Amino acid sequence: MSAVPKPKKTPQDPHLFDLFVILTKKLEQLLPGLPPFSPIGREWRHTRIEESLEHKRFVEGLVSDRSFAALRGKHVFSDSVFPMTMNENGLTGLLLDEYMTRRRRWTVYGDTLREDIYVQWESLFTNAELDCYAIGFLENTGTDKVLTLDEETVIRILNMTERHEWQERLPVLGEWGLQESRNLPWYVVEANWRETKQVTSEVKDFSKWNNVPQNLKVLMHAIRLFGAPRAYLSLSCVSTDLRTPRIVYGLPFLHEWQDPASFFLFNKELSDKFKQFWVSVRDRLRQRKESWWTNAMRRYERSMLDDYAEDRLVDLVIALEGCLTVEHGETHLRRAFSQRIAVLNSITSSSGRNPDADIHDLAYKCYGLRNDVVHGNVADEKKVDECLEPLREEARASFLRLLAMEVVNLSNKKREDFVLLLDKAVLRQKHRNELKRLLAKSSIANLDQMLEPKWWMRTDVQE
Repeated sequence: MSAVPKPKKTPQDPHLFDLFVILTKKLEQLLPGLPPFSPIGREWRHTRIEESLEHKRFVEGLVSDRSFAALRGKHVFSDSVFPMTMNENGLTGLLLDEYMTRRRRWTVYGDTLREDIYVQWESLFTNAELDCYAIGFLENTGTDKVLTLDEETVIRILNMTERHEWQERLPVLGEWGLQESRNLPWYVVEANWRETKQVTSEVKDFSKWNNVPQNLKVLMHAIRLFGAPRAYLSLSCVSTDLRTPRIVYGLPFLHEWQDPASFFLFNKELSDKFKQFWVSVRDRLRQRKESWWTNAMRRYERSMLDDYAEDRLVDLVIALEGCLTVEHGETHLRRAFSQRIAVLNSITSSSGRNPDADIHDLAYKCYGLRNDVVHGNVADEKKVDECLEPLREEARASFLRLLAMEVVNLSNKKREDFVLLLDKAVLRQKHRNELKRLLAKSSIANLDQMLEPKWWMRTDVQE
């Protein structure tokens, strides 16, 4: 993966570009004759332009292009971009789909609109690398300005033009173009990067492209560990820079509009701290992790998406169990689980104080409620509601400590040694001091502050 330089603005096949200009001018002539209420984004198909001489000449020009001819009938893809079949009619349709979306914002894109779209499209078969683009729609998280994290990644708010554009572009439209995506959040994370283009004659397994791209997945882990434990993506897409979308992750439902006042808001102070935090954790989060950590992060995310509070509580407990328990079938698991969380979350880089009794009691109560649910009993709803958010914050603090101590890269055997250290630290100060030294070695910026429950509520800018 490499940084993306400024794109070339000159078509590599000027003749084919000229044919594209002629084709779109013919399309503009045909569009006024469409009946009302044609499906947005697909109007061009109703103009019957595919029967025109201009369309025929463009397709013939594409087939005669040497770069395309070498790939014709094959699949082009990268580690993140879903395989695209190099078929002349399919590729032409791809180009016209995006043209129809952008032409409605001609005043935004300017006179270079046709050339910009064409160059991005042409790169699919002319370049050795693919310009990758990903967008994720953020729930419960916002920013009052563009938050540039690195050369690849930003968090920002969509303006009205972009919002309408994505509603049209995303394939979550009903049969008649009804925009079911109208409730998509305004806040997004965007990533641009470049990957080596790969070509194959046959793709046997498409499942590897059904996951959130690593760029977005790692960033979401960092946002939650930093102090937005309820943040998640309701929808994410990955594509080439042409923006032709492939939904790689979407909730089965879109949430109703939420008041931004309840969001974790990246105002100036928190934005500056998060940029420091991101720089210090980005690389270690991108490293391949042991399955126990991966499973814990997956359960942690699920704890935000479950419909019922008791299910969210169970997933939170399972996420913590996956990190802090190594026994199987032991009767004392509830006590051990509670003690280990209390010990771990009492440690800072400057203090190895005694385990916190309140944390122990919270964990003990939550584990009991978890047992009620998984064994078929009805959990007390009031107790679940009381425990859920405090436990979520303790889970965030636990995961952040494990990341800071670099436990997340340990094998299962090494993790057992760490868990044994937690058990010894329940009664012995010297072992708590050992944990403190592990935490003090961390290079994570502002760590002790971020370990405090809801620390961001005490900053000058977070209301």
